[in-house]
Amino acid sequence: MVALVLCMFIVSLVAISIFMNLNISEIFGHVYQSTIGSEFGFLSILRRTTYLLVVSLGLAVAFSSGVWNIGGEGQILWGALLAVAVSLLLVLPAYVMIPLALITGFIAGALWGLIAGFLKAKWNVNEIVSTMMLNFVATATMV
Repeated sequence: MVALVLCMFIVSLVAISIFMNLNISEIFGHVYQSTIGSEFGFLSILRRTTYLLVVSLGLAVAFSSGVWNIGGEGQILWGALLAVAVSLLLVLPAYVMIPLALITGFIAGALWGLIAGFLKAKWNVNEIVSTMMLNFVATATMV
């Protein structure tokens, strides 16, 4: 199945490149150079992947307990915001500041998820809908 999808993807890329009169080797060369072919591209991939892995690990805990939590993005946004706020407002040595910022970020994300949990427990609000709406609220407040 994966091989079939990969073959369809490659065939469609070749067809598009022929239709649009593009050089496919230049396209693949650019994709390689902008991702793993340069240090900046590789570090950019690591930065984006780390964010996704942290959210996925947090959601795996919720999913394994039978709770649907789509609000991982909002939780990590609030956690990051409060971790940065603590780091900027307090002047402490690094060996104290780093664990304090991490703990603050964890607590902030947990409190953001607690809102959806409270709505589910108190008024039986669907957690999928509430966590998705909380994502929009968190994203809107970051602007």
